[in-house]
Amino acid sequence: MLGIIAVFTMIAFFELPGLIRRKYWREVIAFSLLLFLGFVLYTLRHFGVKFPSITRILIDLIQPNLPGWISK
Repeated sequence: MLGIIAVFTMIAFFELPGLIRRKYWREVIAFSLLLFLGFVLYTLRHFGVKFPSITRILIDLIQPNLPGWISK
């Protein structure tokens, strides 16, 4: 767990200063949100939280509307 915290910190350490120096504030916000989301998802996965398959969710959404498009 400490290794992944170090990796996320290093990513932020190398990427954020350039964005801040160029005053790319929207990119800083987007980058920070995505990095934070990645860290939260990794942490939840690390502690055993199960996520549903995104493929299964997409098939369940598409299958009723386009029945012949996806075959099981």
